[in-house]
Amino acid sequence: MKIDCVLKDCPLHGHEIVPPKGNEKAKIIIIGESPGHVEVKRGEPFIGRAGQLLRSHVKKAGLDWDSLFITNSAKCLIDKAGMDSKAIADTLRCCRKYLEYTISNISPKAVIICGDIALWQVLGKKGITKMRGIWTWSSEFNCWTMPTFHPAYILRNRTLESLFAGDISAVAEFAKDGYILEESCY
Repeated sequence: MKIDCVLKDCPLHGHEIVPPKGNEKAKIIIIGESPGHVEVKRGEPFIGRAGQLLRSHVKKAGLDWDSLFITNSAKCLIDKAGMDSKAIADTLRCCRKYLEYTISNISPKAVIICGDIALWQVLGKKGITKMRGIWTWSSEFNCWTMPTFHPAYILRNRTLESLFAGDISAVAEFAKDGYILEESCY
């Protein structure tokens, strides 16, 4: 069933949204940037090539995909090449309330932040390269966050895949340790 954005002040008003999906009692949420073309076509987040890479690393790390909750920073496809920075910022501003609601409603122990747009949307920070791999506490959402590269970026930069895998593994270790971090981890 196709659902369009109804927010009149959103630059993507009328565009098809991709709703979040997953376990609503999840202890871990994965947040991407925006859905891609495959995700829009199928109406589900992280199912294209980037999603397949992410699922592969989640499985290798020992996490169960079905125990996670998956969403994006924006519900509609952000065309980075076709939208100016103001339109992207306005889209994210409009979608932020949905992300706030989702995270607050689920109350996860950890959020995996995939990419710079997601980093901005969740923590209000920029610089995924500098922030990735560093546990960061979110007082807004009362949980730990693990920023990492977006899997689509990894598909274009395979030399960084081991860093991405390490970040996902760190979250799996966090889960295995009862969602408790030692001080040396952050």
